[in-house]
Amino acid sequence: MRPDVVPPQTVDEPEDRSTITWGVGAVAERLEIAASTLRTWERRYGVGPSHRTQGGHRRYTERDIDRVELLRRLVARGVSAQDAARVTRSLDPDNLAAALAEPDPGRVSSTDPAQLVDSVMKAASTLDGRGIHELVAEALRRESFLETWRGILAPALMRIATESSAGSLDAEAVELATRVVMNQVAAVRPAMPTETADVVLVTSDRTIDSLPLVAIDAALRSADVSTRFIDASMPAASVRGLVDRLDPEVVVLWSSSFGAAVLEATLSPGSSVLRASPAWPHEMSLSVGDDDRAVSMTVATATDHVLDRLRGKRSRR
Repeated sequence: MRPDVVPPQTVDEPEDRSTITWGVGAVAERLEIAASTLRTWERRYGVGPSHRTQGGHRRYTERDIDRVELLRRLVARGVSAQDAARVTRSLDPDNLAAALAEPDPGRVSSTDPAQLVDSVMKAASTLDGRGIHELVAEALRRESFLETWRGILAPALMRIATESSAGSLDAEAVELATRVVMNQVAAVRPAMPTETADVVLVTSDRTIDSLPLVAIDAALRSADVSTRFIDASMPAASVRGLVDRLDPEVVVLWSSSFGAAVLEATLSPGSSVLRASPAWPHEMSLSVGDDDRAVSMTVATATDHVLDRLRGKRSRR
């Protein structure tokens, strides 16, 4: 065993079958920490699942989850993982509860967008998904979706991409931060009726790679425009049938490659189509109808283009 590895203590399954325990995937989702990070903390620092089932499987108890949460907070404040784990393991249940009850000084209450972007980046670098979640959620409570996207989310995502390209932010941090932001954006999209849609948004890329399109969807719904978002899991042939049934005024197709052309070929000739794609270092690009020229723009400007197109279609009825 390596000298820096501390084995977690385990306890046999108690007779009380009502005890709730959690697998690593459930804990990762609950705390918004990458599962690989949880496994690393268990393997290197002995902070992990202490419960063992009769089948020999390791499971997290609520107290184990509390210890992981405290470790996350300490690491986010700049404490080394090894020192944070040592403190976390040394606390008895009462002191652990007291530590978690204290306000988390790692959280930033500033309304300054630049400082909030810095805080998101710090949380991403320490794989603090919960921190990113809370920062973004608080910003969305204060500002409209487009203001939050323009001032915090888009700049943070661009910095994440830049630092990833430069090698200063690893792939795990990029995936975690992008996923948390995507979940927050999805959460603010008001529910819409599914039988019709004014605008259909279709992506041939992974949803996580189509965040500007998800953002446009959220902005349109916030403007009381009924939308339907179709991701890459649906075959192109099925997209045609669904779009025909929904009969939208406008279709927005997103693709980083040739996928948009494939999807567009399946649509009815009368569809009003806007083609969108990534446009680093800009948020995205957009081209309209028969005009093949793609113009780089922000999500807010692209949303305005969609709304203008929608108003134009309705005025010609």
